[in-house]
Amino acid sequence: MERPSFGRAVGHGISVHAEVAKDSSDRATSIETVIVPCHEVPRTTPPTEEDADENPAFGKLAGLVLDMKLLAEADAKSLPKNLGQLVTAYKEWIDREEAKLKDPKEGLAQFGDAGRVAIDNCRFKLKRIEEGLE
Repeated sequence: MERPSFGRAVGHGISVHAEVAKDSSDRATSIETVIVPCHEVPRTTPPTEEDADENPAFGKLAGLVLDMKLLAEADAKSLPKNLGQLVTAYKEWIDREEAKLKDPKEGLAQFGDAGRVAIDNCRFKLKRIEEGLE
């Protein structure tokens, strides 16, 4: 019998499983540790400039360095050059998502302020990334 997939957290060979209340899907009736996790999160591949047809912001990723060894060995002067494209692409993506908030065809009005809060959080994170690179 498969368990419902609610409230799982996965660690090093351990996961947490929560049983969902019958009357409320946002409440657990029990929580248990499971020695062997029963869900594997698939590996993701970061987008590249070749993925621009999927999202135009990805076209800004040319020259982005994601190799952790190269980044770890880079000096402070080269980091903005190595990572600057990420900032540019992220800003463009945020701008495109924000434009959707004003487009009635997107149907986002039903979600109230959630979109605005998400965009504001993204802009805050972008500012922190920019400050970190400075």
